[in-house]
Amino acid sequence: MKRVERLVKGRFVASDQLDTARASDTLAQAKISELEAQVKVAELAARPDAVKAAEANVASARATLEQADWQLEQKSVTATRNGLINDTYYQPGEWVAAGSPVISILPPENRKVRFFIPEPQLGGLQTGQTVQGVAMVVGNRFRCTSATFPRRLNTRRR
Repeated sequence: MKRVERLVKGRFVASDQLDTARASDTLAQAKISELEAQVKVAELAARPDAVKAAEANVASARATLEQADWQLEQKSVTATRNGLINDTYYQPGEWVAAGSPVISILPPENRKVRFFIPEPQLGGLQTGQTVQGVAMVVGNRFRCTSATFPRRLNTRRR
């Protein structure tokens, strides 16, 4: 800036160049001031209002997550005990009324096999003895322990 002023005083350059130089100098000083202000703002500790806004956003996100977890929990049901599915009352996509059973579960202690033994072989069996059989309908083999045998035989013909 000083150089341009000397050149104008010596009439080596036009005075409009001095005006241009002064405008450029003023613009550069304003830019320096702006950058210094940005540095000061960046160096400030986190402002309380920004911290409060961030905390509110975190609380809102947590509440949304808790609500989604609750909704999922309401739609998901687990059985109170183990067992085999005995019957299915509804298919996927069907509407189920609240409180209505969807499946029937057969717990292990309630699984029973009813089978018939020819009368000549019945006399050789005792309560608690292990027997083997074949399910005629599906062909699956099974083992079971006889819990009770009838005291009276059903002699009725089928």
